[in-house]
Order: sequence, then C-alpha cells, then structure tokens
Amino acid sequence: MKKEKYTVEDVFTPSSPAELTYVKRENENKLLNRALKTIGKQIIIYGNSGCGKTSLLNNKIKNDSIKFIKTKCVKGMPFESIIINAFSQLSINYLDGIEKSKENELNGELGFDIKILAAKFGSGDKENIKKNWKTLPPQLNEQNLAKTLGNLDTIWIIEDFHKLNPEEKIKLSQAMKVFMDTSEEYKNLKIIATGAVNTARQVVEYDPEMNNRVSEIFVPLMDYDSLNNIIEKGSSLLNVEFPDSIKQKIIAYSNGLPSVTHQLSSLICESREISGTVAKKVTFTTKDLDYAIDEYINEKSDTLKNTYEVATKIKKERKIFKPENILQAILSINKEEVSYQEIGAELKFRFKDLKANNLRVFLNELTLSERGEVIRYNKNADSYSFSNPFFKGYCHLKLMRDNVSSKNQNDVLKEILDEEFRKFYSEHFDIDDIGDNLGY
Repeated sequence: MKKEKYTVEDVFTPSSPAELTYVKRENENKLLNRALKTIGKQIIIYGNSGCGKTSLLNNKIKNDSIKFIKTKCVKGMPFESIIINAFSQLSINYLDGIEKSKENELNGELGFDIKILAAKFGSGDKENIKKNWKTLPPQLNEQNLAKTLGNLDTIWIIEDFHKLNPEEKIKLSQAMKVFMDTSEEYKNLKIIATGAVNTARQVVEYDPEMNNRVSEIFVPLMDYDSLNNIIEKGSSLLNVEFPDSIKQKIIAYSNGLPSVTHQLSSLICESREISGTVAKKVTFTTKDLDYAIDEYINEKSDTLKNTYEVATKIKKERKIFKPENILQAILSINKEEVSYQEIGAELKFRFKDLKANNLRVFLNELTLSERGEVIRYNKNADSYSFSNPFFKGYCHLKLMRDNVSSKNQNDVLKEILDEEFRKFYSEHFDIDDIGDNLGY
C-alpha cells in the first residue's frame, strides 16, 4: 500500500491551528462540548498565547460540522467594527449559499440588505468605521446580528478579545446578554470569545449575574506526554525520527507551548532540506537541533527585543521597582518557580533604596499581554516563572551578561538553554544520564 505524503507545513504548524498533529484535550473538549450543547450558554476560552486554544476550538468545530463566522480582534478595535465585520462575513460566507427567498426573508426582517452593507463597509476596519460613522444604519446592532446568526444556525467566534480596551469588553458582555435572550428562539446561538490571559474576567468584563450562563474554559499548558505526542505524530507522517535526546530538548525549550514544539520541529526538518514525507527514513542529530535553535533565535531576535522593551517600558521614572528590577531579581534567585516572598526579599536586598509598594501589582502586570506575558503565575503555588526559556535567556543577556558582544549572543543563549534543560531533565529523568543528552 502506497504511503500517503504530507508537507512539513501541514504537519508542523507553529502559526496556525494543528490538524494532522492535533493532540486531543480530553477535559477541555468535554467542557466545550457541554457548553455547546447547553442552550443559552456563552463561552470564553482562555490561556497562554500559543497553548492551543484555537486548535482545540477548530478541531471541535470541524469534527461536529458546526457553521461559524470568525472575527479576529486587534488593539484599539471598536466593538462597532467587530459587529460590522460579522455582518460582512455573513454576506461573504453564507448568504450566497442560501435560497433567495430565505435571503429576502432575512433582509426584510432586519430592514436592510446585508450584501449592500458588506460592500459599503468592507471588513469593518477601524478607519472605515470612523469615515462612515454617521452613515451607519441603526439596524447594525447585536439584536439583529443574533437573529441573523440564529436563522443561519451559525455561531460567532471572536478571537483575541483580550486585546481590546475595557470599555469594548463591556460591550461584548452586553452582546452576550442579547445572545442569551435570543437563544430562547434559536437554540444553538453562541458567542465564543478567546483570549490569552490569566482569567476569563480579563477577556470579557461581564456582570456577576451572568456567571451561570457563561462557560469559562481554561486551556492549560501542555504536559510532557502531549508535546511528545505532537513530535511522534509528525515523525510518523513525515517518516523521520527524532531521537529521545532531541525530543527532550524540544519539549524542555517549548515550556508547555505546542506552538514552540511545532516551530522547532519544523526547523529541524528544514536543516535536512526535508519538505515533506520522505521515502527513506531520516534520523535527526544534535547538529540539526543546533541549526533549529540558531534559526529560531535569529528569527525571534526582533521579537525577543520588542518583548523585552514592552515588558520593561515605563512612562516616567519612579522610586519603586521597575519591571527590569523584578526580572533581574527572579533571575538572581535561579529557580524554576519563585515565590512572591522570595522575589520581595531579593528586591529589598538588591535595591535597598527602593520602596516595595504594590509589588504584587507589578508582578501580575508582567503576566498580561500588555507586557508580553513574559511571566507566568501559578495560582496554586502562589509562584512566578518565566514563560519562555528563550526570553529568560535574553533577559540574562540584557540584565546579567551585558559584557557579551552581539556576535556571541546565540552561543550565550544556547548555554543558558542548556542550563534550563539541566533543571528540566532533573525533574523528568535520571540525572546521571544528562551528559549524553546534552551532547557531552
């Protein structure tokens, strides 16, 4: 039987939802399935950037053949723009596929022609909204959108809603109320909002009275076995082999994020000029992993720099701890996870002349998208850690090793990554074997 062929881009997908290498999240899928079946229940899916929220949702929708439209949010986007974007997508995706009588019935019920509006306002971008603000028809509202989606048996997915301003999040809360009420007539009517933050409340600012009518689904970081499963699935589809020592490093550097596992695996394939399924099995070496790490660092160099600038930027000088002071303190403690008390003690030791006011506030700021999500907070342990080993390494270069010349940055980052791998390895395997897996 002839083996089916796949491209590397279809197998390892760092920038798009996984399909061929999708690893099912049993608990989260169960919660999502329950929420979709519950009439009137609106849904918020949240978790770290790159943790697999979209893959979870896309695979559920595909498997259950659910009709949907999707709006992707950007910073500064007004909620009115999101509404128009939804109407425009309905015109593009669904109205052409329904009977003319049904389309006329919808237009008559709404009091306007959706296709004409879609042509006039395009994708509903921010500038277009501003330009045509006074001419927007009053019928462009949540009530009519809910009716239209209900008639077409279509759900509305709003991605990256955490990027919007608080006042826009409140408007989504109001829209969710409308969708809840309208679901009495249209049983499958839903809004699904996704966001990369620590709590569902940071995605959508909704009233306490809505608690029982909103399903908050947290998508956690992937564990070792799940990330390993991604690599194993990809290996089988492409007829390649990642030795255990390489898989372990990929998983360690991914730090729970499947998107990083996908990217490093893809770059390793690139190192051997593998573009798709090979006839004769290829086994990767540490040289291929070195290539992948170098390329990842080179590709992410501007991102790392920008993330650092976003994380440490302050509007004016202050006599309290700056973000870089906090990052430096966490690095100095030199542990995988550090407690609030340990950070506070280290800061007082290092910066005796600075006030410790609102340390918790500043720490939590570093976990938010506005600061690049550079720190993770473990609520159960009340501890903090760097969200990404590569960013942690970059912080080392900026804060602890400023004397390193730029031409040596990749080598220094790889040294730091090896240090991180030692800690990771000691938690999962026999520490006596670590020399072989570091290539010594």
